[in-house]
Amino acid sequence: MTHSRLNNLLIGLLCLAVVLLIVVSYARADDLNWHVAGYVTSSWANDAGYDSPAVGLMAEGSVRYSIIELWGYGDYDWMHKRDADSGYTYGYGTDLRGYVYGPWYLSGACHWAGYRSEFANGAVWSKSGHNFGLGGGYNDGNVDVGLQYFFEEHGSPNNVQYVSATGRVRLWEWVWAIVKLNYQTWDQGTERMNGFTGMLGIGARW
Repeated sequence: MTHSRLNNLLIGLLCLAVVLLIVVSYARADDLNWHVAGYVTSSWANDAGYDSPAVGLMAEGSVRYSIIELWGYGDYDWMHKRDADSGYTYGYGTDLRGYVYGPWYLSGACHWAGYRSEFANGAVWSKSGHNFGLGGGYNDGNVDVGLQYFFEEHGSPNNVQYVSATGRVRLWEWVWAIVKLNYQTWDQGTERMNGFTGMLGIGARW
């Protein structure tokens, strides 16, 4: 990672910490609205060279004070590159939302992702990187839909960038479904490739 990219990441994390400090300083426990959720998921990424669909797990949480809401998530999939014997993919990140008109919000995000695949001949493929993103969406407490654009990746030679659409819907009380669809582009040798990845999950949210 270059110094400029590291500086951008540190500045972003510092800004997030300042926002959290302000929220915690002024918020009382009764003013905070928080949720945690866990999902069993099925993901597919054939266009990106993975053997899929694959089973995975995802956890996320959110805390809201007034018009500011912070989200965090982590996911893990037992998914490997095509022709590999074993492997996994993972992701984690934070989203900061600002509600600008009722249930409508604008968002900023930083997401990290990576993979590791092991082949029968002993070869190991492993990469990771992170992206900053901007977007917006709608959340009325029963339906939460959003669209985000993630700028070119830092930390990986593939220079991945993507558009991500996410939907969450309450099926029954604490039972929720989640769906994600990404359209991404990346460098593969001298070519710029493109394709879709996605995820569908069901779980509990409190």
